Amino acid sequence: MNVLLPEIEQEEVIMCTEKINMYIIRSLSMTNWLCSNGHKILKVEDSEKDPNLKMFFFEDTVALRKTMAKFKKERA
Repeated sequence: MNVLLPEIEQEEVIMCTEKINMYIIRSLSMTNWLCSNGHKILKVEDSEKDPNLKMFFFEDTVALRKTMAKFKKERA
């Protein structure tokens, strides 16, 4: 018996099979900046250095790096 997954879940399953280059952010302020500028967190994990801290994974794109550079400029 075949069961169809809802449309959203099918997209997620397909996305899981694609290779996505990710950029890891450990700074909460940088993570908030990226999210407020339209970037989406793909995954969150505990830090391997300190399990009390988190690592935030974003798709590594030119736009992401430009947004990160803007953040660093504004903080300087």
